[in-house]
Amino acid sequence: MIIYGVAILAFCTLVGKYTGDLIGIMIGVQSNVGPISSIPDH
Repeated sequence: MIIYGVAILAFCTLVGKYTGDLIGIMIGVQSNVGPISSIPDH
């Protein structure tokens, strides 16, 4: 069942990043506003 846990973690990470970017676009901010937004993309 470890593989399922890793898959769920990866899925949640991707969904969170997409949602954070989407919220950032909606409020007019040029960054991810999710909980891990302090990690730089570049």
